[in-house]
Amino acid sequence: MAAESQKSQNALIRQKLMTTQPNDPDSFPAEDSWPPENVEIIIEKDSETFYLSPQGVFVKKGAKKWKLCGYLKVLGCCENGVDNTVGKLISFLTASGKRRTKVVKNSACLIKPQTLVSQLVNSGLEFNPSERGSFSMLGRYLYYFPVTQSKPYTLVDKCGWFGNCYVTPFYSLSGRGNNKKILFSQAGKVVADCTCKGKVEDWIGVIAPIAPCSPLLVACLCYSFSAPLIGRVYPDMGSSGLYLAGSSSSGKTTCGLLAESIYGNPFKRAETWDVSNSSIQRIAVLRNHNFVLIDETKTSRCSVMDAIYSLSGNKTASRSNQDGTLRPTENFQITYICTGETSLSNLTKLQSGRDIDAGAHVRCLNVDCDSLDYGNDDGTHSYGILSHIGGFRNKGELFRHIYSGIEMYYGTVGREWIKQLAKIRVEKLSSTLKPFEQKFWSEINSIYGDELNDQSRRVLLGLQLRAAAGELATEKGLTGWKPGLATECCVWLFKEWRKSFSGVLIESDQVISRLSEICQHLHLFALLSDRNHCAANILGYKNFTYGPNGEIRFLGRKKERLLFLLTSTFNKIAGNSSQKKAFEILKEKGLMEFSIEGGRERKVLQISGGERFYTVNYDKYLEFIAKNKE
Repeated sequence: MAAESQKSQNALIRQKLMTTQPNDPDSFPAEDSWPPENVEIIIEKDSETFYLSPQGVFVKKGAKKWKLCGYLKVLGCCENGVDNTVGKLISFLTASGKRRTKVVKNSACLIKPQTLVSQLVNSGLEFNPSERGSFSMLGRYLYYFPVTQSKPYTLVDKCGWFGNCYVTPFYSLSGRGNNKKILFSQAGKVVADCTCKGKVEDWIGVIAPIAPCSPLLVACLCYSFSAPLIGRVYPDMGSSGLYLAGSSSSGKTTCGLLAESIYGNPFKRAETWDVSNSSIQRIAVLRNHNFVLIDETKTSRCSVMDAIYSLSGNKTASRSNQDGTLRPTENFQITYICTGETSLSNLTKLQSGRDIDAGAHVRCLNVDCDSLDYGNDDGTHSYGILSHIGGFRNKGELFRHIYSGIEMYYGTVGREWIKQLAKIRVEKLSSTLKPFEQKFWSEINSIYGDELNDQSRRVLLGLQLRAAAGELATEKGLTGWKPGLATECCVWLFKEWRKSFSGVLIESDQVISRLSEICQHLHLFALLSDRNHCAANILGYKNFTYGPNGEIRFLGRKKERLLFLLTSTFNKIAGNSSQKKAFEILKEKGLMEFSIEGGRERKVLQISGGERFYTVNYDKYLEFIAKNKE
């Protein structure tokens, strides 16, 4: 039955191919002109002889001679970098003359040739199924095709750096001494546009005149240049980016599109927030060690703050298969720019009803495009992201200049930039960046001295790399900027970020603030003695009550007011911090009760009955609040 089913399937495939790929006798060589002209390869296997010529692949078996398919050859063997399976990298011409490459597994050539042929035909290969055994013959032709390469190609399923080779869906760029040939295996994935149009000089001609008009545009381009640089030098650094907030005519999307044009067609590369959190992570995998614009948060289907945290982890979320086993996670590292009409703080409040965490503000720098400070004497900001309009008649003309430029010229600068990075060894690249980083810190220290907190210094560690990337790209002749402009604009960006960050509570202050909210609801704490028969909507228990004259009455020997918090209540206090982190913050302030058992610290106190609770000393809390008010 299985054999009959297989024969029936082969007949259906052959019938389909006969209707879509008719056998054209005129394309076959005449009997007296055999073998075909300009033969490139002859493969003899058992009773079959294959001939590869510019006209296609021809077969001679006994007295029969016919054309098997269009031009088709094997470029080399390849190994899958993920599962180590072995296959062939093939190249063929379609009926319209387009050259295409494809990866086929060795097993497909011999075990399932009819499926393989069907896939190739669907991709444009001309095939003649008129002779019996044509499917198997094509599989054998590919399997036994002679390969002379010294090392196999390595296939990878994502873009980015692999040693000193940078892989994209459209090209791979290798540095000196790299003997590996690494290729991207699309495997049906929707990939980012990495095409090129125009010349490097054309693109520079678009951005060079506008660079002095907007420090923000320069800073965004520095972010874009830094993406492959950070992936090369600091592969473990968390993904981070910019959040540009402003009105619809401020020019925030223009900044992102210009930054995207470094690596490809910006209008095809730009993403939107109209996707789930897991889709954002998939985008990051496909843009590994590269830049991405995620436009317009008002279309967001996920929490932007949660997405910022998930991106900074550089790893996709764990998910299970239908059989219960876990799918393998994938690593990534990207640099991104987000845009929206409201600030990151307001957006978080709208989406989740809570204040934004300082950590999110550090990972994604909020910049208000409607109130940028360029030091104008008249205090006006009529040009949006622009400090002035240079030689253009108005803001609209300048923006039209940008849009028309990035429609005609894109991708070439990014390709040249990555090629330059691949030529430099990692150790030498790190030393090359040092002078630029030192110049950046010199500028920062001259302005701020020692007054910067830990959050600011974390931001500056990232900005120094953005500035260094811009300066190195300038040194390589890819920007048309004057030396020092990238550093100047990144220092300016830090000033703008500090304006929006000044109103954000740092992590410890947020934990204290949430504790204060809980402590304002003492009526929701039941007496410890009533814990077996109390309401379900309580926050925890307390060991004290008040007499008719306001005197404190304690339950038990402990003469301090204590609040025994339910786990759910303590989680509210912790917010996005871990329970351990929240406990350490409150313990440092002297507000938590804990015990030492067997030489180990117990963060939860055990009460009679065996229950354990996170316990806040309410007396010390009141002292802490009174002291800080002073």
